[in-house]
Amino acid sequence: MDEDRWEDMDQEYEGVSTSSFKRHIEWKTIISIITGFGWLIFLVIWLFFYASDHTVYQNLGVILASMMALFLVNGTAWSAMGRGSKWRSAFTSITGFILGIFLVIWLFYYASDYTLLENIGVFLISVLIVGALNSLIWIPKSSSVGWRAAVSAVSGIGWIIFLVYWLFVLSSAYNIYQNIAIFIVSILVLGMINTITWVTWGLQKAF
Repeated sequence: MDEDRWEDMDQEYEGVSTSSFKRHIEWKTIISIITGFGWLIFLVIWLFFYASDHTVYQNLGVILASMMALFLVNGTAWSAMGRGSKWRSAFTSITGFILGIFLVIWLFYYASDYTLLENIGVFLISVLIVGALNSLIWIPKSSSVGWRAAVSAVSGIGWIIFLVYWLFVLSSAYNIYQNIAIFIVSILVLGMINTITWVTWGLQKAF
């Protein structure tokens, strides 16, 4: 996979001088550095002068919105370096930003009317929807990898469904430490399923 990616990059920049390639990388790097420092400066100003006038959830919404702006600028700048299915990449980017916009609106206007666990549940539901849609288009067609990827996708979606059900229906009957323990156990189960699924494939590739 890495060799194919580098071959694609070689074809993309074939005939371009080394100096031109370096300039191509340099301006992208400069944009990343400037926007990164700009984002940190914005956060400092916001937290120092404005955050106290808003709720915790609203401040989280502002931080998330600023991160989306940062990723948008850098994603646009560096997108030419990425290879692969363009429509799949576009779909993932679009659904990701829709998810981000939804979460910003939720945090800023609605989150304060719900408990922390309920807000976590809403977050997981939104991630579940976006994750399910992207899983459907990104699962490889190769028989040796495809079914393993499908198992990972299904188990991941099932894990989120379990967490949402637990948070909304069952978590109130337990204290915070018991809820954390249940969360850790669920991760262990998910990890075991995926480890068993992928270990044979990894051993085959290694030997």
